[in-house]
Amino acid sequence: VATILGHAKLDPTVVNGGIVKAFGSNARMGQGDFLVTEADESDGSFLKLNPTIAVVTNIDPEHMEHYGTFDKVREAFQHFVEKSPFYGLVVLCQDHDETCALADRLTDKRVITYGFDDASDLQVTGLSHHGPQSRFTVVDNGYHGTEGPKTLGEVTIAMPGRHNVLNTLAAIAIARELEVPWETIVQALGQFGGVQRRFDLLLQRPDRVVIDDYAHHPTEIRACLEAVRASYPGAGRLVAVFQPHRYSRVMDHRRDFQACFSDADLVMVDRIHPAGETPTAEFAKDGGVDMFLDGIPFHSHTKALPLDDGSGNWMTNLEKQLQPGDVVVFLGAGTISRMAHDFAAGSKGNNCGVAA
Repeated sequence: VATILGHAKLDPTVVNGGIVKAFGSNARMGQGDFLVTEADESDGSFLKLNPTIAVVTNIDPEHMEHYGTFDKVREAFQHFVEKSPFYGLVVLCQDHDETCALADRLTDKRVITYGFDDASDLQVTGLSHHGPQSRFTVVDNGYHGTEGPKTLGEVTIAMPGRHNVLNTLAAIAIARELEVPWETIVQALGQFGGVQRRFDLLLQRPDRVVIDDYAHHPTEIRACLEAVRASYPGAGRLVAVFQPHRYSRVMDHRRDFQACFSDADLVMVDRIHPAGETPTAEFAKDGGVDMFLDGIPFHSHTKALPLDDGSGNWMTNLEKQLQPGDVVVFLGAGTISRMAHDFAAGSKGNNCGVAA
């Protein structure tokens, strides 16, 4: 959204959770009328915001340590979007059951939906992947006064995966609401460099690819691995290096975590990153690793190994498990990003098992 508004000379102020590569920061002070911010539902603080345009991409049973029940999560999101004024707009993903249900409950708000579903106001069709790029066509199904479906044009973004395409569609919905010309939207999206730790490509060679991603919830992990499969269909194996985040999150989504790695050929599991939490007796001995080693093969039908094999050198252990052509994806919200960068830097200094 910020990239499109910047190209449209609207000079927004931006506050984001991750580092926007174009800014080199997660924030930017603009001189225009718009503030673009990533709202944080994790502790309920997004309810302090008063959005003119509110976007909800999905609603999952996450951050239960704060809310207690999923119904409380639903209530918080409804409260958030209902703060949008009568002249504002609520933008919701049509492809997610919970956001569809939310749309049905908003009887006095302007709502626009987006998605792959042909019931969407703004729809994506013809998606194709070209390496880490996604190319697709955008169709207006009548929201902006068109008589029947109207093809707006083709868009290319330098990010793979259906989730990134959906996020792009939400940004397009906002841009059109603010009457940004279509040509400006397409140009801005074509130049968008992404956000650090969101499918961050650290190394790409014929013998190895290394990716760093912030995915730490089962829904995010599944989406990321699907995107990797789509981006590198002719590559070798997909190896996921996973650092679980928070004991409470693991317990809340234990079965979902065990079942979200079906697109991987091998999962290397690190100890749970506590993020300030105190481990229970169940996690004290092995940091939760055995829970994943037992559950992933059964529920995801893929092989799982500990990242630390007891040698104390996780990097050497990981290297021993890899084959030429593997795509290695580091997943998690803790110290795993530093590990990914260290591994990518080390990989640049060797030939990854390929004869010189």
